[in-house]
Amino acid sequence: AFDPIFRPFYWEDVELSYRAWKRGYTVKYEPRSITCHMISSTIGKLDRSHTRRIQERNRLMFNWIHLHGRGMLARNLLWVLLLGVTAPFRLRPGFLISLAAAVAKRGQIRERRSQEKQASFRSDTEVLDLFRSFADRPDIRTFDDRKEESLAKKQRSGQSREADL
Repeated sequence: AFDPIFRPFYWEDVELSYRAWKRGYTVKYEPRSITCHMISSTIGKLDRSHTRRIQERNRLMFNWIHLHGRGMLARNLLWVLLLGVTAPFRLRPGFLISLAAAVAKRGQIRERRSQEKQASFRSDTEVLDLFRSFADRPDIRTFDDRKEESLAKKQRSGQSREADL
């Protein structure tokens, strides 16, 4: 189930899959399936800066809960420190709000981290190697191309007009 620490949105689906992979499960999919994800159809109505702060907070919490390799966690914490120190200069004060919101949940994060360390079957490196192997598989295609996203938006727009007729 989705971890309630990530409420109200963002990262809960990624976290669920990553948790399953770390625990040794196989995440299955149907390669012939086609999904049309209405990007931000629910949260698109919310203030963008609020949405971004929640997304950043949840990304931080995800990393702190699931990065168990000392080197990975140390690099992440150094990166977060650098981002925090430079946020005002990068005109990103919202990052500091996200960081404070994540730190405020440190008790829950510690508890979840401990649970996940005990339940883990695979290391972070093994999971990342698994992800890298997906890139070589012709039956797996990611939706990370701006042209495809633009085309999908046009298709949705056309479908909306057809439904109005």
